Amino acid sequence: MSKLALIRAVALPAALLFAACSTAPEFNLLLITLDTTRADRLGCYGYRLGHTPTLDSLAESGVLFENAFTPAPVTLPAHASLLTGLYPPVHGVRDNGIYRLEDEAVTLAELLGRAGMNTAAAISAYVLASRFGLAQGFAHYDERLKEAPGQKAAFYVERSAEEVTNAALQWLEGRDRRKPFFLWVHYFDPHSPYAPPAPFDSLCPGRPYDGEIAYMDSQLCRLLSALRQGGQYGRTLVAVAGDHGEALGEHGEPTHGIFLYNSTVRVPLIVKFPGGEHAGGRVDANVSLVDVFPTVLERAGLSIPAGIQGRSLLPLLPGARRAVPGASRTIYLETLMPEQTFGWHRLEGMVHDNLKYIAAPLPELYDITADPGESRNLVEHDAEAARRSASRLANLQRELARLARPLSGRVTLDGESARRLRALGYLSGAEAAVSGESLPDPKLMVRSLGRFMDGVMAEAGGEYEAALAAFDSVLAGDPDNLYAIRYKGFVLMEQGSVRRAIAQFTRAVELQPGGAANFMLALAWYRLDSLAAARTWLERTVEVQPGHARAHALLADILLESGEDKQAVAHMLTARKLAPQDKEVLNDLGRLLLGRGDPAGAAECFEQALAVDPHYPLALYNLGIALYQTGEYGKAEEALALVAAKYPGDEKVQNNLGVVRAARGDPDGAQRAYRAALNADSTFAPAWNNLGNILAAHGPTDRAKICYKTAIAYDSNYAQAWFNLGRLLLNSSNDEPGKAQAAKNLRRALKLAPSAPWAESARKMLARAGGE
Repeated sequence: MSKLALIRAVALPAALLFAACSTAPEFNLLLITLDTTRADRLGCYGYRLGHTPTLDSLAESGVLFENAFTPAPVTLPAHASLLTGLYPPVHGVRDNGIYRLEDEAVTLAELLGRAGMNTAAAISAYVLASRFGLAQGFAHYDERLKEAPGQKAAFYVERSAEEVTNAALQWLEGRDRRKPFFLWVHYFDPHSPYAPPAPFDSLCPGRPYDGEIAYMDSQLCRLLSALRQGGQYGRTLVAVAGDHGEALGEHGEPTHGIFLYNSTVRVPLIVKFPGGEHAGGRVDANVSLVDVFPTVLERAGLSIPAGIQGRSLLPLLPGARRAVPGASRTIYLETLMPEQTFGWHRLEGMVHDNLKYIAAPLPELYDITADPGESRNLVEHDAEAARRSASRLANLQRELARLARPLSGRVTLDGESARRLRALGYLSGAEAAVSGESLPDPKLMVRSLGRFMDGVMAEAGGEYEAALAAFDSVLAGDPDNLYAIRYKGFVLMEQGSVRRAIAQFTRAVELQPGGAANFMLALAWYRLDSLAAARTWLERTVEVQPGHARAHALLADILLESGEDKQAVAHMLTARKLAPQDKEVLNDLGRLLLGRGDPAGAAECFEQALAVDPHYPLALYNLGIALYQTGEYGKAEEALALVAAKYPGDEKVQNNLGVVRAARGDPDGAQRAYRAALNADSTFAPAWNNLGNILAAHGPTDRAKICYKTAIAYDSNYAQAWFNLGRLLLNSSNDEPGKAQAAKNLRRALKLAPSAPWAESARKMLARAGGE
C-alpha cells in the first residue's frame, strides 16, 4: 500500500490491524482462476461431452457450488471482486483496460502476506498485468508474456496453460519452504480464438472451446500432481473459480461482456479444503465470486474487513456448525462494456432465489430454475414479480453507491496496451460518447456485434478491405458507434490511408472530446511528419488523459527533437511511471537517456524492456549501443550479434556490430560485419568509413583511401570520413601536394563538424600539414 493508503487506513476497522499481526495459517492456498469458462461445460457440472477429469476429481474431493455467479462477465472487474470481496461499484474497477485497482484497496494477497504467507501469482493474459492494480500484496507477480514470431498482433498476448504452469512450478520449487504459501494461477486458454493444441483438438472434434478447457484441465493436473509429489496437497486449500463464461453465440452474443445471461455470468466454483474436509459436498445456494475473499480469511482464522459484500461460504458447507441466515440473498451483476465500448445502454441486474432481473431499456425477468436458457422474459407475464425485482435491485444499487470507495483510478490505454487488449478481443474505450437512458438497448443492437467481430478478425488477418466493409456495415445501422469509427480509422492507418483515418478520428473526437481518438490523431499527423500538429494533439491528449503513457513518450520524442530537453525528460519519466511494464516506453526512455549522454541509465531501461519481452529487437539493439558506450564491449557484441543473426540484412545492425568488434580488438570480425552491412546496402556510408578504419590500421592503406572516398561519394557531408581521409593522407604523404590534399580534407571536415570529438585533433593535424 502507498503512504496515502496507510494514512487512510486509520479509518478502517480494527479487524485489519488484527489480521496484520495474526500468525500464518496452518495451510497453503492455491487459487486457480479459469478465464472464460462456463460451468455447464465441465463434467462435474453435468456436461457429458466434457473432458475435465482433474476438475471432476477435485469436485469429488471438495465442495462444488452449483449456482455461483461472477459480478461482471469481464476479466479485470471479476478478478478485482474475487481478490477484494467487493462488488465493482464499490471497488470501482468496472471494465478492462481503463481502470486500475488503487493501492488503497485491501486485497486477499495483502492480508495473507501480512499474516506470514509467501504470496505469488502467475497470470496468462495482459488484461491482468500489474499496471491494472491486482499485483498489490504479491511478493512475486509473474506476468512474462511474449509475442509469437510471425503471428498477427491479434493473437500474441496470452500465455498458454503449459507456460503458466511452468512458471508456477518454478516458483513453488524455489519458494521459502518455512512459510505456507498463497499462489494464484490464472489460465486463459478457453478465451477466443479457440485453438487447442494436439491432442486436445482431436479429443473434442468440432468443439474447439471444449478442447481448450480439456487442455487447461490437463495442465491443472500437472500443477496438482506437483503438490502431491511434494507432500503439500493434503494441507492445501484449493479454490477453483471461473471469472466469467462464454456465450458461444447464445442470445446473439459471440463471446462475453455484453449481456448478463447465465452463459456468461454463471461460473464454476470448487473448493477443496485441507485434509479432505467436506469432500463430495454440493451447495445449491446462490453465491458470488466476492464470497471467496471472506471464506479464505475465516478458514485461516483471520478477521474479515467490515464493509465488504462477500459472505463466507463456510456456513453453507455440509455439516457446518454455524447456521445460515434465514433471509434470501440478492446477488449483484453488471456489465458496463456495452456503454463504454459501443455507446449502448449498460446492464445491471441481480439474482434472488430463482429469479434474475436485468435493468435495461427493455427490462428482463427470468426464472433461471425453470428456464435455464433464459428464453422467456416474464416482465409482461408477471408484472408484480418484475416490480419487486426492480425495487430490490434499486435498493441494492443505492446501497452499493453509498459504500463506494475511491479505490479505482482511470488508466488511459497507451499504444502497446491498446494493441494487447484489442488482441484479446477486449475493445473497451475510455467513456461512452453519450450516457443515460437515451442509449439503445444492447438486445436491439447485438446483431451488429457479429459484423463488428468479423471486422476485428479480418483486420487481424490483414484483410483490410473486408474489415472496412464490416465496420461500414456496422456504422450503416449505428452511425455513432464510437468504437467502429475508431477501429475503421485504425484499419485505414494500417492501410496507409492516413488522411482518411484522420477524418474518422476527428469524428470520434467530436463524439467523445476526451477519448482515445485524440492520441490517434496525434499518431496520424506524426506519420505525416506534421510534428507541429502531432504535438498539438499530444498536448491535448495528456491534458484530457494525463495517464496516457504513450502520449507522454511520443511528446517527449518531439520535444527532444526541438531541443526542449528538460520538458522531454519530464514527459518520458512520467510515461515510465505510468507504464512500468510497457516495453516501448522503456525503450523510448532509454533512447532519450542515450541521447543525453547517460548510457548506463539507458542500458538499465533497455534491460527492463527486455525483461518484459526478451525478444524485443529494438531494445536489444539499443542495449548493444549503450553497453558499447559504457565500455562493456563483450556484452555489447553479444547483444548486437543476436540482433544481427535475426536481421542479417540490416546494415545498421551489422555496422554497429563491426564497431564493437573493432573495439574488442577483432579486426577480422569487424571487417566481416562491415562487409555484411555493405552487402545489405552498398551505399551505406558509415560502413565504408568504418571498413576504411580497419584497413588503415591493418592494411592495405590504398584500399582504406578507396573506402573513405566511397563513403564521401555516397554522403558528401560525412565529416568523419573527410577527417579520416585527411588523417590517412597526412600520415602517408611526404611531399607537399600530399600534405596540401590532406589539409583540404581536414578543413572540409572541420567546416562540417567544428565541435566533433575529433575536431581538436584535426586542427593540430592541419597545423602539421601547413594549413590554417
